[in-house]
Formats: sequence, structure tokens, C-alpha cells
Amino acid sequence: MGRQYDTVVVGGGVAGLATGIWAALRGKTVAVVERQMGSGDPFRAGWIGKSGQESLKAMGIELEGHSIPGIQSTDGESSVQADFLEGPALGLRWNLLIEKMQSRARGLGVEVLEGVEAISCGEDAEGISLQTSQEVLKARHLVAADGLHSSLRNQAGIQIHPQQRRLGIQRLVHCVPWSDRALWYWGAGVEALLVPVGKDQVCVSFFWSTPEGNWDLFLNHFKDLKDHLQHAEMGPLRGTGPLWVQPRIFQQGRLFLVGDAAGSADVWGDGALRLAGAQLLAEALCTQPEVYARQWEKL
Repeated sequence: MGRQYDTVVVGGGVAGLATGIWAALRGKTVAVVERQMGSGDPFRAGWIGKSGQESLKAMGIELEGHSIPGIQSTDGESSVQADFLEGPALGLRWNLLIEKMQSRARGLGVEVLEGVEAISCGEDAEGISLQTSQEVLKARHLVAADGLHSSLRNQAGIQIHPQQRRLGIQRLVHCVPWSDRALWYWGAGVEALLVPVGKDQVCVSFFWSTPEGNWDLFLNHFKDLKDHLQHAEMGPLRGTGPLWVQPRIFQQGRLFLVGDAAGSADVWGDGALRLAGAQLLAEALCTQPEVYARQWEKL
């Protein structure tokens, strides 16, 4: 038969865990299936805006990070800066947030199944089943929170369409931030985003749409950034893409998409969008699942 739940979530990242937590807070039985062990990659980072911080607090999670009052944008000749209207954001490594979310989820009775791979799913009149590398799980609803290259979305035949070709690379750098703000550098065909995530750590990302590129080539576009990073200790390189993608649908039967599986503009920016989508989905699953797609498109 397989174990039965109200909701099974595939993907134990920010969006998947948030969906599980919100559903559990509404009295639902939940399992989160994650193919990796632990809290994820310690070399990926970003920020959480004020609305995301408030969402986490409502889930019972106290967030710690580097306070970021606003953003400064420059093209090398002129610059402009502004504070975030909602209040300061928090820069942080994603694995530290996921550790807190895993603990909160388990405290609410969510079964977080680590080292378990989702293989396939099938729907019938009674619900939807998920074949994993260890067992079959059954649920009323299945949530695909398995990232930008979602295997469940692909298996369901849900097509995505890039709005433009856009890729990204990122490194966690050990150096003292030279600004308390997030810094956005604009260059010819490439942008750089610097986010302070600790007293001696910054996260540096490049985004581009040109056919080819690499870290050293992009760094040469920004003299100020290159000078600051000249003697810094670099973490391993991480990449992603394509960005600016969106599925044609967000729900197919009892399968629902959330997080980067539901489309992404920037997987390393503000994590508040993932949290907002997860809350919308959990609320819809507990009341009217059919309204989720319309609500997601408004985010």
C-alpha cells in the first residue's frame, strides 16, 4: 500500500520545506523527500527581504544573517543607492536557513526523508503515489519543489519557455564587505551582484546573456570589484541556468509546482518569492487547490 500523507513534497530546499511547514501548521500530514543528506551546499548564498523574514517568523523560525539596509547600483561612472522600502534584508548562506527549517519541520511532525530519490509518480481516483528509491508514498497532493530542472515537472510533460537566455555563476568569497549594502554592477553584457552574508564573507554572482563567459572574463569588466577581490580566498564556483523561465502551467491534476520548479527569474536573489509561493500553495491545498495557479501568477 505505501505510507499515506495529505501532502508529499519532493525537494527539501527553502520552498519545499516552507510548503511542508505551512501545511503541518494547518494540521496536515506531510513528508518531504530530499535526495541529498544534510542541509545542502554551504557555498550558495543570497538574501531574504523583510516580507520573507516575516514569513519565516510566522512559521516559528528566527532568522540570523547580515543586515543589508538597501542596494547600490553602479555602471562604473555613476551610481545610485536606495534603502529597501520594507526594511533591511538579511544576507545569509542558504544551508544555515535550511538547517533551521529542517528542525522546525521535524518539530511539527513533518517526516523529512533525506537520501531518498523521487523516481516517478502516478495518479488515480484515490490520490497520487510517488515511487522513491526506498518505497512508495501515497498522498492527496504531490508538490514538485525539486528545483529549476525539476524531474517531476519534466516527467509530467510540463513545458517551460525561457523569456531570454540568461545564465549565472556564483562564489562565496572570504573578505570583509566594503559596503553594508548589496552592490549591483552593470557592465557590457554582464551584471555582477555582491551580497554581504557575514562579517568576513561576501557572495559574488555574475549574470549574463552572451553566448560564452567565465569568472575571470567577467571580473575584468569591473575594476573596483576586481581590486577588492584580488587577495581574497575564493570558494568553489557554482553555476545555474537558464534563468527567466516559466512553465506553461503550475498544476497538473494532483501535482503542483512551487519554488524554482515553478519558474525562476533569479535563483540567487531574494528568497522571499520562494517563501510567498510556498505559503500560497499550502493555503490552497488546505482549501481550494484549483486557485493556486491564478494566485501564483500574481506574485
